[in-house]
Order: sequence, then C-alpha cells, then structure tokens
Amino acid sequence: MKTLYRNFQSIFRRFPASIVMNVAGFSLALAAFIVIMMEVRFESAYDRNLKNANHIFMLVNEPEGNMPWSTFARPVIENLSSISPEITRCTFVENGWTLHAVSPDQKQEFESTARGVAPDFFPMFGFKWIACDTTTFTQPLHIFIPESMALTYFNTTDLVGKFFDEKGRGYGWTIGGVYRDFPENCSVKNMVYNTMGNAYKDNWSEASLFAYLQLENPEKKTELEGLIQSKIIESDNASIHLVPYPDLPYRKDLKTSDSIKLSMQQRYVYTAIALLIILIAAINFTNFYTALAPLRVRSLNTQRVLGARRSHLIRAMVMESAILSFTAFLLALLVVKAMEESFVNELLKVDISLPSFPRITAATGALSILIGCAASLFPAFYSTSFQPALALKGNFGLSAKGRQIRTLLMGVQLTAAMALLIGVGGIVCQNYYMRHSDLGYDKDRIITLDLYAAKIYDQKAEAFASGLRQVACVEDVALSRFMLSAQKSSEVMSWGRMSSDGNYMGFICLPVSYNYLKVMGIRIIEGKDFNPKDESSPMIFNKAAYDLYTDVRVGKEILEDEIKSPIVGICDNFKIGSLRDEVTPLCLKVMNGPYSDWPSKGVANIRIREGVALEDAFKPVMDFCLDFSPESTFELKTQFQLMENIYTEEKHTQQTLILFCLLATAISLAGVFSMTLFECNYRRKEIGLRKIMGATTNGIIRMFFRQYSLTLALSFIVAAPLGWYGVHRYLENFAYKTPLHWWIFALALLAIGTITLATVYTQCRQTAQDNPVNSIKTE
Repeated sequence: MKTLYRNFQSIFRRFPASIVMNVAGFSLALAAFIVIMMEVRFESAYDRNLKNANHIFMLVNEPEGNMPWSTFARPVIENLSSISPEITRCTFVENGWTLHAVSPDQKQEFESTARGVAPDFFPMFGFKWIACDTTTFTQPLHIFIPESMALTYFNTTDLVGKFFDEKGRGYGWTIGGVYRDFPENCSVKNMVYNTMGNAYKDNWSEASLFAYLQLENPEKKTELEGLIQSKIIESDNASIHLVPYPDLPYRKDLKTSDSIKLSMQQRYVYTAIALLIILIAAINFTNFYTALAPLRVRSLNTQRVLGARRSHLIRAMVMESAILSFTAFLLALLVVKAMEESFVNELLKVDISLPSFPRITAATGALSILIGCAASLFPAFYSTSFQPALALKGNFGLSAKGRQIRTLLMGVQLTAAMALLIGVGGIVCQNYYMRHSDLGYDKDRIITLDLYAAKIYDQKAEAFASGLRQVACVEDVALSRFMLSAQKSSEVMSWGRMSSDGNYMGFICLPVSYNYLKVMGIRIIEGKDFNPKDESSPMIFNKAAYDLYTDVRVGKEILEDEIKSPIVGICDNFKIGSLRDEVTPLCLKVMNGPYSDWPSKGVANIRIREGVALEDAFKPVMDFCLDFSPESTFELKTQFQLMENIYTEEKHTQQTLILFCLLATAISLAGVFSMTLFECNYRRKEIGLRKIMGATTNGIIRMFFRQYSLTLALSFIVAAPLGWYGVHRYLENFAYKTPLHWWIFALALLAIGTITLATVYTQCRQTAQDNPVNSIKTE
C-alpha cells in the first residue's frame, strides 16, 4: 500500500493537470455511456410489458404499386373473427380525437386525447383495472381513464358511473373504469378510451379504423392472410398482410394507432456513440499510463535494486489505475444524478434515473475497473521489463517504440474527433434545411389558431372567420380540420375510398373551407379551385395522388356512401408533416352536403397582408379574438412555431447526438493535450541542446508543427470517409435531405487542426523559452 501511495503521490505532483483532465474526461465518458445505454434499453424494451404482444397482429393492405393501407371499415373488421377459430380476439381502434368533458354542475372539467375502441381491445392489451364495470365495454357513450388522470383531476379513482357532458355537444359520457397507467415505453398510451356503440356499424365506405387480431398460433399467420384475402376483402388489387405488433414501431411507412416510431438504425447509432466515447476515454487512459511508463522506469527499477519484487510493483501500478478509474466511475454517478434535473433529461425518451437501471449502473462500474486495469497492464510490464542497471542510465521516453505507440493512439483520437465533428456538421445542416426548406405553401404569411382549444366550435367558426377578415392587417381567413406542419402525416385523417371505376384508393383527407388553397398559397396545376356555391362535397387531390392513381383525374368521381364526390382539381404537392416523410396521396375536401355535420372547422388559418410583419399582426388579431370570446384562451402561432412542435423529436435526437459527439470530441482533444504535454517534457533536454546550438524558439515550434501536421493529415484521410458514411446513414431517415457540403469536412479539419496546433504551440513555446542550461541539468 505504501508503494501504491508513493507512486500516486509522485505522478500527481509532476502532472496534476493531466491526471485531472483524464479522470474528468473518463467520468464524463462513463456518465454519457450510462445515459445513452438507458435510452437504448428504454427503446429495446418497448412494449415488453404487453404479454400478448407476440400474438397480436395488425391488418394491413399492401397492394403492389400502391401505398400500404392500414385502416378498414368497421363491418370488414367485425367479420374477421368468424373466419377462423385461430382468431381469439378481434378489435378496432379509432383515430384520436379531443374530448372536452364537463360535469353537469360545471364544477369539474377535463380535456384529453381519446380513441374509440371495440370491447376486445381491453383484454387483448392486458388492461389492469383499479375500478371497472366490465359490462360497460359493450355499452355506448362510456369512457375509461388512466389512474394518473383520475388522480390529477379528481383526487380519487372511485369514479365508475360518474357522468360528464361533452362540451358543446348534445350528449355526454359515463366513466366505466379506471385503469393502471402503462409505462412510457409502451404503444398503449395513457389516454381516454371510449366505446363506439353503433358508430360506423353498417358503413362499408368509412375505412378509417385500425384492425388488430390476436391469434392462438402466430405461426399460422400466412394461412390466415390467405383466408382474409379470399373471404373478407375481395379485391383484385388487395394484398393482405398481418404485421406482428412488435414490428409496428419500426414500420415508418405504416400509419398505426401509436404515432411513436422507433429506429433500429438510431439505436445502433446511439450504441456506437456510447462505445466510441468509452473507447476514446479508454485510449486517453491508456495513453496516460503509456506516456508515464518511460518516466517511471528509473523510479520503479530503483525500487527493484532496493529489493522490491517485480510482481509487487506491477500489482501496485494496476491497483493505482483501477482506483483512479473507479474514482472516475463514482464521479460519473454524480454527473448522471445531476442530469436528472437538467436539459439532457428533456432530450431523451427515457427518464434518467439510476435506481431504474441497476444493471446498467453495475455493468458500467465493472467496465470502468476493467478499463483501468487493462490500461495499466502494458505500461506496468514494460516499465519493469528492463535490467535495473540499464534502466537507471537511459531515457526511455524517447524510444522509437514508445513514440510510435503514442502517435498511433493520438491518431485514433484525432480521427474520432474529426469524424464526429463532420457528423455534427451534417446534423446541423439537416436541422437548418428542415426549418428553411420550401414546404409548398406560404408559411411566412400565415398565423394559425386552434379554435377547438379556444372553445369555438364549428357553429361559431364561420362567424369568427367573417369578423376576423375585417381586421386591417388580415387579407383572408380559411378554416380547416388540421394544421399544416403541426402533426406527423400519420396523425391526420386517413380515408379509403373506391373510385367510380371500382378501384380502391387510400389517401389522407384534409377537410377545408372553399378558400383554403388561396389563403395558404397552394398552387392549382390542373382543373379549378373550390367554388363556394358547389354543394357536392368536391375534392382536390395533390400531385402525388395524381401520379399514383390513374383514377385521380379532373372530372372523375369518388364513391362515398350514397353520393359521388367530384374531383375538381389537382394541386401541387405540399408538406403537411415532417420532412422525414415523403409526400403521400392527399385530398382537400369541402365538408358540405352530406358532410355538413362533420367537425371540420377547428383551425383558423389567417393570411396576413403583404408588407405587414407577422409579429406586428399578433396584437390586432388577438384583440379581435378577445372581443369575440372574452372567456376563451387564444394561442396564436406562426408556421415556424408549429414546425418546432413537429420537429421536437428530431430536434431532441439531433441535440442528443450533437451533445455526445461534442463530448467525445472534447475527450479526444483532452487526450491530445495530455500527449503534447508529455511529449514536450520528454524532449526537454533535446530542446535545450537545440537552443544551445543556435535554434530559435520559432524553429523548434515549426519542427513540432511538422510532426503533428502529418498526424493530422493522415487522421483526416481516415476520418473523412468515416464521417461521410455516418452522415449518409443518418440522412437515410429523411425523405428530404440536405446535400453534404464540402466545407463541413474543411471546417472539421480546420477546427481540430487549429485546437491541436494551438495546444502544441502553447506547450512548445513554454518549454522552448525555458533556460536550456536548466533543462539539461534537470533532465
């Protein structure tokens, strides 16, 4: 123990900055590793709590040459359970809607996203009930709420039988049960679920429900697909598939009842970054002990001359490294604890909590000790491998072998730093591209208002829009059911319809007012715009639908129940959601005629006059809103603000990647700093002799610059293709992406080169300006 203490005291006295930087860097690396692995574990355990998940399948129609379709009519779904005894349960799930509930005495009120479901939904997905009347599963106008909502709004879970009015409607809801919350990493969300009664029961054309089947034997999936194809869905262009429920989060091409989409590729990227951070920190630690080895040869072999056994010295060095690395682990736990209340927690899907992931914490502790021991093994054996008499005479810091090892390890660190910085540059460019690319409509002149959130429903919406048009800065107002750039493409209304020629088509439907295209600045490329006098519920499709479906042509009709809706025009493509998603077939539809009672006017799209800045228009628009409905709360948003919401996941992912990439880069550069510090100390005598022989300080600095410039150049040659490949794979997640500019590579080289050479300059200049006589005497 004395030897251990004496050795540690000696190196800390000589190189305090290097020890602190290496331990701090290792601590941050371990903390980042723990947090990243928490996120990876959170995603890899998605839906693990659903015991029946491997027996549940989603019904999907994937016709060749057509977009996959995942919603069906209620009669189609209800007929599925009768085709085979292998289907033990069958349920449907409605698209989400917003429930506004208020008690009859007006004293209690709550609002939540809700979904209509069939009775089999609850046993299929393993709901655990705190209080429930299961007979209400088959009764209309009943809702089922999570425990967290019950406690938040009512401070009790004893709510079965409690009645609430649907605000602004002529009906109400009775609470049928309170269920235990599902974990965050589960596709069954903690929201309100409602029974649907006879809604859509005999409607064969309203194909807007998700279908889920629970099979007795999952291996008979293919057989059942054939039965469904032949007996239920009789269409020449249908291709029925049963998609396993655990696969749904990874199918970005499918719209599902859960909007969360996971990426196996992103998980691999996170894992690779975690391992790279640990590798860089391990290299730093190895570099540190490798660089120390030549300096300790004399000391260690002096102890051997005085009687110390070689095995004892090796054990002391390994224990010293293990203690340092475990100290770094303990500091890492403090860093992770601090992250629980920091902005980092908001960037991840998982809640950072050490007690929730004991295995990851324990494994990281063991890994830290293993790295510490491994980092010191070679230096320990190397430092004690010489004959004591020889070791006391030579300078082993300048050995060719030692210098090669240090240069190689430094090259690995510089390569990693440059490759990661190229990755950061690619991510930042894509982030900028997403926020500034052309979306196909005039996003710079639109202010959007959620009327439903302001408690202004369809019957008042027209009067609100008419009054708002009188405000001086307002050019026009259009009403719609959905906001653009406010939700993912999978979260808007999807329809399946038959053309007048008998061909099935799937597309997104956006209910709008007749002047919507004009207000939003969407260009008509064929046909005409909506006519306010047309009561036939007309439709305008986008170019993506025109290109995909031969039946989408001006003058043709779409079959809907007992009416035929005419196609009056084709508009240019515009983006309704994230740039991750390609533009898909879409129709804009005026909800008049038989659709007059449909909720379709929940959003006011306000076009501001040219020459008026959006920020200057907020006050007069808000003044009108408050005059129209003083008791309401209004939230005006620009399209840019809406885009911030839809890109929250992308933003958090990008910020997470940038944060950890910059951390890895900083750890790499800390290692480079330590190595230049050691290099200058090793060559102090050489520098002193050169000064005595007439070398200038600038000449000595240029000598070091040539050495490090060569290492930088070779590192960049390796880093450039690695960085390009990483960014290329990241951009594969986006349908619309930025080009990978050459200057990203140049900036990465310039940044790392500047920092490295500045470090070398500082260290070399300080050493070169020392009195050469003192350097030679003390060396």
